[in-house]
Amino acid sequence: MGRFIFGFVIGAAIGAVAVLATTPQSGDELRQGLTASLETGQKTLAERLDAATAAFRQASAATEQDLWNGLSQACAETLRYINIGVRQSGGFAARLRTP
Repeated sequence: MGRFIFGFVIGAAIGAVAVLATTPQSGDELRQGLTASLETGQKTLAERLDAATAAFRQASAATEQDLWNGLSQACAETLRYINIGVRQSGGFAARLRTP
Protein backbone atom coordinates (compact mmCIF):
# COMPACT_ATOMS: atom_id res chain seq x y z
CA MET A 1 0.00 0.00 0.00
CA GLY A 2 2.81 2.40 0.85
CA ARG A 3 4.51 1.71 -2.48
CA PHE A 4 1.32 2.48 -4.35
CA ILE A 5 0.84 5.83 -2.62
CA PHE A 6 4.49 6.73 -3.17
CA GLY A 7 4.22 5.83 -6.85
CA PHE A 8 0.99 7.78 -7.18
CA VAL A 9 2.50 10.91 -5.65
CA ILE A 10 5.63 10.67 -7.82
CA GLY A 11 3.50 10.11 -10.94
CA ALA A 12 1.28 13.09 -10.11
CA ALA A 13 4.32 15.30 -9.57
CA ILE A 14 5.90 14.20 -12.86
CA GLY A 15 2.61 14.78 -14.67
CA ALA A 16 2.22 18.27 -13.18
CA VAL A 17 5.78 19.19 -14.18
CA ALA A 18 5.21 17.83 -17.69
CA VAL A 19 2.02 19.85 -18.11
CA LEU A 20 3.60 23.05 -16.86
CA ALA A 21 6.70 22.51 -19.00
CA THR A 22 4.77 21.89 -22.20
CA THR A 23 2.11 24.60 -21.91
CA PRO A 24 2.77 27.68 -24.02
CA GLN A 25 1.16 29.94 -21.40
CA SER A 26 2.63 31.73 -18.45
CA GLY A 27 1.71 30.68 -14.95
CA ASP A 28 -0.79 33.52 -14.55
CA GLU A 29 -2.44 32.75 -17.89
CA LEU A 30 -2.58 29.07 -17.01
CA ARG A 31 -4.20 29.83 -13.63
CA GLN A 32 -6.73 32.15 -15.26
CA GLY A 33 -7.56 29.49 -17.84
CA LEU A 34 -7.94 26.83 -15.17
CA THR A 35 -10.08 29.15 -13.05
CA ALA A 36 -12.32 29.91 -16.03
CA SER A 37 -12.63 26.20 -16.82
CA LEU A 38 -13.50 25.41 -13.21
CA GLU A 39 -16.10 28.17 -13.08
CA THR A 40 -17.69 26.90 -16.30
CA GLY A 41 -17.63 23.39 -14.91
CA GLN A 42 -19.23 24.60 -11.69
CA LYS A 43 -22.02 26.35 -13.60
CA THR A 44 -22.60 23.27 -15.73
CA LEU A 45 -22.64 21.04 -12.65
CA ALA A 46 -25.04 23.40 -10.88
CA GLU A 47 -27.36 23.41 -13.90
CA ARG A 48 -27.29 19.61 -14.07
CA LEU A 49 -27.99 19.32 -10.34
CA ASP A 50 -30.90 21.75 -10.65
CA ALA A 51 -32.33 19.77 -13.56
CA ALA A 52 -31.90 16.48 -11.68
CA THR A 53 -33.53 17.95 -8.57
CA ALA A 54 -36.48 19.23 -10.60
CA ALA A 55 -36.89 15.84 -12.29
CA PHE A 56 -36.74 14.07 -8.93
CA ARG A 57 -39.37 16.39 -7.44
CA GLN A 58 -41.65 15.87 -10.42
CA ALA A 59 -41.25 12.10 -10.26
CA SER A 60 -41.81 11.99 -6.50
CA ALA A 61 -44.92 14.17 -6.80
CA ALA A 62 -46.32 11.81 -9.45
CA THR A 63 -45.49 8.80 -7.29
CA GLU A 64 -47.11 10.41 -4.26
CA GLN A 65 -50.26 11.12 -6.26
CA ASP A 66 -50.31 7.51 -7.51
CA LEU A 67 -49.99 6.26 -3.93
CA TRP A 68 -52.85 8.47 -2.73
CA ASN A 69 -55.02 7.35 -5.65
CA GLY A 70 -54.29 3.69 -4.87
CA LEU A 71 -55.04 4.18 -1.18
CA SER A 72 -58.28 5.98 -1.98
CA GLN A 73 -59.38 3.17 -4.30
CA ALA A 74 -58.47 0.50 -1.75
CA CYS A 75 -60.43 2.31 0.98
CA ALA A 76 -63.45 2.74 -1.27
CA GLU A 77 -63.37 -0.93 -2.20
CA THR A 78 -63.03 -1.99 1.43
CA LEU A 79 -65.96 0.19 2.45
CA ARG A 80 -68.01 -1.28 -0.38
CA TYR A 81 -67.29 -4.82 0.85
CA ILE A 82 -68.13 -3.83 4.42
CA ASN A 83 -71.41 -2.31 3.25
CA ILE A 84 -72.26 -5.48 1.30
CA GLY A 85 -71.50 -7.60 4.37
CA VAL A 86 -73.68 -5.43 6.59
CA ARG A 87 -76.59 -5.66 4.16
CA GLN A 88 -76.27 -9.44 3.86
CA SER A 89 -76.20 -9.89 7.62
CA GLY A 90 -79.36 -7.83 8.11
CA GLY A 91 -77.54 -4.84 9.52
CA PHE A 92 -75.87 -4.17 12.82
CA ALA A 93 -79.10 -3.48 14.65
CA ALA A 94 -80.46 -6.94 13.78
CA ARG A 95 -77.30 -8.59 15.06
CA LEU A 96 -77.40 -6.67 18.32
CA ARG A 97 -80.96 -7.84 19.08
CA THR A 98 -80.14 -11.54 18.72
CA PRO A 99 -78.48 -13.17 21.72
